[in-house]
Amino acid sequence: MTRAINTLLMIGSMTFGIAFAIKLCVVQDFTSLSISSNSFVVCAVAASVAAIGFATIFNMPPRLLIVVACGAIISVGVRNFLMLEYDCSQATASLAGAVIVSLLSLKAVHIVHAPSHVLTIPSVIPLIPGVFMYRLLFSIINLENVDNMNYHHVLNNGVNTTLILLAIAVGVAIPNIFFRNYINKLKEDKLMFLVRTKSKRA
Repeated sequence: MTRAINTLLMIGSMTFGIAFAIKLCVVQDFTSLSISSNSFVVCAVAASVAAIGFATIFNMPPRLLIVVACGAIISVGVRNFLMLEYDCSQATASLAGAVIVSLLSLKAVHIVHAPSHVLTIPSVIPLIPGVFMYRLLFSIINLENVDNMNYHHVLNNGVNTTLILLAIAVGVAIPNIFFRNYINKLKEDKLMFLVRTKSKRA
């Protein structure tokens, strides 16, 4: 609860700060600026920095930071590859990236000896559509200046943000739910087999 409240306070502070700066500095528009990059190196560095920064906030052990950074690079790399090569929507590509990282984390828990959610959550943080959220916030703040032609962009940013967030949440949760149960069942069956074998020998 303490970490959740702390996170909400930080997000609220950043949101208030952005809104205050927009009003104070009379920012006209930044929603048309291009933020996309086709460079894998640039995206990989940005993703690893974001994941490590988020993990550091929650006092993750330093030995896991490189694992989280690799997970972030994989998730963003999968998303960008699907968007650029197969023209997938950002929501679909983000879902695929989250699912792959979630599956890999289930295998990595036995190597790094850490819970899967500790590895998965920071790794998918770079997938969060921060730009769409900022643009939506900017449009809401300046709603009185938005004409009829731009209402489409406001709605588009809101829908994209919601769909991508849902895709990330589902992509992280579904593999953990199904495959963890499957793995636990395999462990239980193996344990029961060993118990039966030992009892027969006795």
